[in-house]
Parts: sequence; structure tokens; C-alpha cells
Amino acid sequence: MDFYVREADVLHDVVKRGESVFLVVEAEGKFFQIKLPTYFSNPVTKEYLANYIGRTLGFPLPKGGFVRFSKEFFELLVKTYPDIKKVIDVELEGLVIFAVEWLSDTVVVDDEETLIEYIKDYVLNKEEFYSVYAFDLFLCNFDRHYKNFVITSDLYLFFIDHERSFGSSDYSLIQDYEEYSGCIYSYPQVSYLYDFINEEADFLKILEFAKIVDNFLLEEKVFEEFLAFSSKGFEFDDMDIKRSILRYFSKRIGKIKGYLEESKGDCFEI
Repeated sequence: MDFYVREADVLHDVVKRGESVFLVVEAEGKFFQIKLPTYFSNPVTKEYLANYIGRTLGFPLPKGGFVRFSKEFFELLVKTYPDIKKVIDVELEGLVIFAVEWLSDTVVVDDEETLIEYIKDYVLNKEEFYSVYAFDLFLCNFDRHYKNFVITSDLYLFFIDHERSFGSSDYSLIQDYEEYSGCIYSYPQVSYLYDFINEEADFLKILEFAKIVDNFLLEEKVFEEFLAFSSKGFEFDDMDIKRSILRYFSKRIGKIKGYLEESKGDCFEI
């Protein structure tokens, strides 16, 4: 996992999309996209934990890393976007923040139908797509609309944007899922993905990825490495969110072990 801290050198773009603010920066020769914490949303903790988990599992997520804003870079940012302090709820000067490698050359996907067409007929890593079902259920991510996939010009698919994982945008909602971590869920924004699955072979692929997800929690060394990483306490962290996430994982481990020991689990209780 490449979570080396790089110094931001060049600011290439500032994009305000709704209540979110994105930066495209160059840091030591690499291009990164950064989603800044605003007064409306602090996505950073969820984003870097989800990215770490997804990359550890071998799922198709962009590479993650950390970028530091020097005093000079911060001054450049304020000069370029004078209103930045009105929407950002942290001090950016000297900040170390999570970023993902910028995927600049991408296919334009304007709707769900176009996305499904590319997945079915064009993307080169179609098999990896099936991991999205187990991954999103594991993260309690109910925001997998078509804009939260990226297809590069060389036809590789990536999952992006996990700020609404672990109980949607309100971290306290994860408590609703601590007692229930079922095998299926229904949510209008992602129903188009489930309509796409209709062959037995598709279900078998999903189950294989579900096994990979469960093993992430059951393999002590792997999960201990995750706990060590998540316990570092980055300055941008929302500790209430992090504690809730770790408590959720603890309960999920108990459910998986109960299933293995008793040959039953929440999947059979639905």
C-alpha cells in the first residue's frame, strides 16, 4: 500500500460540485485528486479507510496516498480560490490529507445504461466489477450511482467516492447496521446494478468476492495491519466516525464467526 506522504507542488484545478470541493494537484511528479472536508461533509476518514480496504482486497480502486499542503501551496490555493476558507472547516496550511491518483483520461458515462453497456461489452476487467456487490455491502455503501464508477480510456473500470460508506453521510446511522449485516439490501439508487445480475455464474462470482471480504476480517494478520494503519490518528480524522467504523467491524467479525461455527448466520435469517 502506497501511503507515503508527498508534498503538493502544483495546483492544477479547483472544482466545486454541489457542496463538495475537489482539487487536482501535482505532488512530487504524481497527479492526485483531493476531496476536501467542508462544513457540510467530512469525507476523508471514510474515503481513506475504504480505499485501504478495497486495495488490500485487490478490488479496482485508484491508488491512494497522502498529500501535505505547504505554506506556499496554501497561499497559491487561496489566491486561486479566494472563497476556500468559507467552505473548508479545517486549517489547510501544513495539512496532510488523503488523495487518490488522478484518472485524467476517462470515458464519458452519462447514465446507467451507458455504464452497464461498457461493463458488459467493453471493459477489460469485467470480472473485477463483480466485487462491487460484496464490497459495498461490507462498507454499508448506499451511494453506488453510475457517477461513482470511472472507466479509463484504456477500458479499465474503477470504483470511486466512498464518503457515504459506513452508514451513509451520517456516521451515526452505522448503528442501524451493526445488528444487521445481511447478504442483500435494497436501495433505489443501486437497483440498476442488481437488475444486471441474472445468471448463476454471476452469483457465483459475487459469492467468491464475498468470501474474500469475510477473510479480510478473519485473517488476523491482515486485519491487525488494518487496525494498526487506522489507529495512526491523522489530523483530518473524525474520531467519532472512526470509532463507529471499528465497532461495526468488531460486530461483523462476530457474525461471521457465528456463521462458521454454527452453520447459520444472518444470510439465512432474512
